[in-house]
Amino acid sequence: MMRDVATGELKNGTNRRAKWTLAILVAVFLAPVAGGWAWFYFGDNLSLKNNGQLYDPARPIGDVEFRAADGEETGLAELRGSWVLLYVGSGACDDACITRLDEISRVRISLGKNIKRVVPVYLTDTMPAEDAMMRIRAALPVGVVAGIGDGAFASLGERLARDGESTAGTSRRVYLVDPIGNLVLSYEPGADASGMRKDLARLLRVSQIG
Repeated sequence: MMRDVATGELKNGTNRRAKWTLAILVAVFLAPVAGGWAWFYFGDNLSLKNNGQLYDPARPIGDVEFRAADGEETGLAELRGSWVLLYVGSGACDDACITRLDEISRVRISLGKNIKRVVPVYLTDTMPAEDAMMRIRAALPVGVVAGIGDGAFASLGERLARDGESTAGTSRRVYLVDPIGNLVLSYEPGADASGMRKDLARLLRVSQIG
């Protein structure tokens, strides 16, 4: 009986240590992200500083598989480990769309030594025609361009929509996705690109991942 009790106590102690070890490992992994978000939300003077609309809490975007314009089969999950500036279009990429893609490209370039930490992605419901693709690539020379089809596009809209927001309102917006696949911020059509750059630069400065 004494041996059984002792064995049970030993097992319980081992289980507790294992749980604490796991908790510590998770905390160590998430600390750079949590620390970055905490500073981002409150800043050094405990005031909200973000220019984009915050997902609170951050929301997993999940995966979207697609064939990029260069023919490569890939998906958003393949971009984990990088910060993603995602622009969601709908229909033809008109002048406003081209302007936004150019702004995204300039935001990335402005990051200097952090430029490789950010991947621009343009997803739309239909693959752009060849002449449209030339305009798109002139505005966004580096990044992913893909048409994902109506079904996947609708599913993506549901994940991007905030509580009480229709999926129709998710197009023409820019979304910031963190390196572990969470939606962090979104920017309305026409939002100032300088605010986008400030938000991203701040997060890159305090984050140790991506």
